[in-house]
Amino acid sequence: MYPDHYWLPWKFKCAPRDLWSSPDNYRAYFEWLRVRLGIDTLDGFYNITNTDLKKNYGKHRYTPSTQAKFTKPLPKGGGLLSASRGSLIELLSAAYPHHKFLPWKFSVVPPEWWRSQENLLMFFDWLKLELGYTKMDDFYKLTSTTFVTKFGTLLLLTQRLELAN
Repeated sequence: MYPDHYWLPWKFKCAPRDLWSSPDNYRAYFEWLRVRLGIDTLDGFYNITNTDLKKNYGKHRYTPSTQAKFTKPLPKGGGLLSASRGSLIELLSAAYPHHKFLPWKFSVVPPEWWRSQENLLMFFDWLKLELGYTKMDDFYKLTSTTFVTKFGTLLLLTQRLELAN
C-alpha cells in the first residue's frame, strides 16, 4: 500500500511488534531524529535525553525477542527505551557500533556505571589525555571544578570524592 511513501514505523500509534528488535531500526530512528532535532554530528547525541525520545515517537511496546537480549527483566511498555532498559548509551552504541560514545558525556549516566573499575580507568585515561597530563602526579592538580566541567559530576557523588575547588 502506497509503495512510493517512506513509512516511519515508530510514528504509528501501534508500532510493529518487532520494530525495536534490530539495531538497524535504532539507526533508522536516530537518523530521522538527527534531522528532526538538527543534530549535525553523532556527538550531538550527548545533548539529548530520554524525554527527547519519548516526545519523538520513541515509546512503543517491546517484543519478547528484545527481552531475550538482556539479563534483567525489561519494564512494561516504553518501546525503544525498554529495548535498552532506558539506556540511551546502549541504544546509540548498538545503532552506531563504529562510533565510540563516552558515557560520562551524556546528561544521565547510571550510577552503577561509576562503580566499575574498568569504567573508572576508561574515564581517567580519557581525562588524562583531555587535560594534557603526562605523569600520574598531574592528577594531584584535579579539583571538583575540573570534574564538573569534564563530565565527572556523578563520579564525585557516587565515589564521595572530596577535592578542592
